[in-house]
Amino acid sequence: MADNAWNGSYGNVVERWEYASEERQSALVLPDGCRDLIGTVAPSGQPTWFISALQDSVMVKSVEAGQRFIGYRLRPGTLIDDQALLLAVQKRDILDISGVASDLVAHTARLAALDEALASIQEGLPTLSSDHWPTIGERKLQRLFQRHTGKPPVFWRRLARWRKAMRWLNQPIELAEIALMAGYSDQAHMTKECRRWCGMTPQAARDAQARGDVLLAQAFA
Repeated sequence: MADNAWNGSYGNVVERWEYASEERQSALVLPDGCRDLIGTVAPSGQPTWFISALQDSVMVKSVEAGQRFIGYRLRPGTLIDDQALLLAVQKRDILDISGVASDLVAHTARLAALDEALASIQEGLPTLSSDHWPTIGERKLQRLFQRHTGKPPVFWRRLARWRKAMRWLNQPIELAEIALMAGYSDQAHMTKECRRWCGMTPQAARDAQARGDVLLAQAFA
């Protein structure tokens, strides 16, 4: 369950979310361009904190019965001092919302050039064109992404395109039309990319979303 009151109101946090499992299960976690600070507590254990990696494919997460998660989803491109942030929150109870918020403010940051480049990708602009980036240039832009996100610009373009297609799958639109709307060369191209990102075909993803088996989190694109 997401707390949308966090959206846009707490610096680099897109949303605060909670999840508790009543039984042992596996959950699909789809790539969203974000990293999360996550606190988890099992029925017989002590709370632990970790920072998720930037996903480049679907992940299957095993969850124990009674396990609880509280997460803070950070905006795509957020710069995180992982070590300092984890040291700070290890002293916190997972329900200490204000304390964790202050730690996030202290140990995360934004970079204007990276924010602008990510926004351009989300809007479908040709960010690698020197005409649009006269003061940066293609090589510097490549280094900017690689240094601060660990991924090249092409990763972010493909992720944005796939997530746009996933959102349109919720609409009564033909798959071939969605492929063109999202910027794929054809439906086969979209199917290949969908398998790469979420491990299923567009039709299977459409069916899974209709059943509520997968949720597309607020984040990139």
